[in-house]
Amino acid sequence: MNRGILLSRTPPDKNDLIKIGKGIAGKENLSNMDGMLADLASGYMAVYSKQKREYYGLRDYYSVIKGVSRKASELKISPCFGDIEYIVRRNFGGHFENFVPAELFLHEFKTIIKSNDDKFSQSELIQGCLQESNTQAYQSRYILFLTKNQAALQILQMPQNQSEAKRVVLFGSSFSGDHEYSVICENINKIKIYMETGVQVVLSNLDNLYESLYDALNMNYVTLGQNKYVDLGLGTHRVKCRVHKDFKLFIVAEDAEVHQKFPIPLINRLEKHFLGFETILPPKYSSLADRLKKWTNEFSKIIIPIHERKNIEQFNEGDVFIGYHDDVVSLLILQVLQENEENLKEEFVFERCKSILLQNATPDSIFRVPRTKLSSTGGEVLERYFGEEYQSSIQQLLKNLPESSLAQVTTFSPLLSEAEKYEISRNLGISRNSIHLLHSSQFRTEKDFTKRVEYFFENVRKNSTEMDILVVQLE
Repeated sequence: MNRGILLSRTPPDKNDLIKIGKGIAGKENLSNMDGMLADLASGYMAVYSKQKREYYGLRDYYSVIKGVSRKASELKISPCFGDIEYIVRRNFGGHFENFVPAELFLHEFKTIIKSNDDKFSQSELIQGCLQESNTQAYQSRYILFLTKNQAALQILQMPQNQSEAKRVVLFGSSFSGDHEYSVICENINKIKIYMETGVQVVLSNLDNLYESLYDALNMNYVTLGQNKYVDLGLGTHRVKCRVHKDFKLFIVAEDAEVHQKFPIPLINRLEKHFLGFETILPPKYSSLADRLKKWTNEFSKIIIPIHERKNIEQFNEGDVFIGYHDDVVSLLILQVLQENEENLKEEFVFERCKSILLQNATPDSIFRVPRTKLSSTGGEVLERYFGEEYQSSIQQLLKNLPESSLAQVTTFSPLLSEAEKYEISRNLGISRNSIHLLHSSQFRTEKDFTKRVEYFFENVRKNSTEMDILVVQLE
């Protein structure tokens, strides 16, 4: 006879949470946490009741209790509000749409007097995650960075965000042949080696791998001597892996993907933070970012009479600027500041960012400017947009690019064919054989694609006597 067992557990109430908190804190720390546990329980209940999905669960609450009890043990007195705030923002960080859990949690805190000095910026919290000492990192949970357009990957590789431990990025391939079981095993083996040697790992676009890491994300260690071990593997095939004290795991994912697709158990196991270019933008440029966002909004939206608004669909920034997302403005400001000397005037940065945005605007949006709030600048925008030669054709773009350039082109036209190589070569004054067309569908795995690209550059280095062009096309 087959039997099934259903385990159902109701959410704990405030009294249950206080009791659990006392058990985690331990008797030796309770005297320095007197009264705090009720506030911590109230904060968690406020977050739990307001969220649409269970992005923040009991694991986050347990981690807060552990952090506060460690601080109380270290100080031998009750932690101040600044200590509590830092711990709460670390474990209830990030935001899901307009839901900011840390603010809601801290609003319930009544035991300790709050101070205006006890305010941590998102940038400080991120630095705290990345620059922790070995002992602190060994006790902290692994990190989930929510981001837009993979901005977090670039930020994590910036020199100021590097730690003493080596850090590598494993980015999942979208080629069809890279989704096979053997490739998943290969990636798990890489993580095993990094875990044992103390290399920090950044994972992105590896959704088929995360389930194999649940024991590691749980920090479900087995201690033997001075070493800690954890299970890694696929399905029932598990192996024990030693965890080096320098090892740390980061997962980078698009915020929309986390909201809609990530399994709740995976989200609950991780410390969550939003990391984008807006996070690292110096505060003095916040007003400039707001000004640019206002400009992009006014540039995008046409003026629609009230009686026609139900019948005419409004445009937004994503319809006008190719690849636009909420973090683009901060990225552009940082890019302009990096390319030029310091102490630039705000107006110069503003105009330079506008020029870059216009390069990525669709032609039809330019002709809609007279119907927007920026109608008085329509002539200027038209002149700036079509006055740049590289906007007119792919040939003009290639002519104006400096040597050894990389460029990404978005088009609504059909992709290039072999027959069109002749026209491009004639316009550029080079041989047809110097233009190499590749399509992503030609390759089954990332390794195949990488080998082909490496072959091109190696061949150019050894044999080229004129300009060579590699065009990789994707749909």
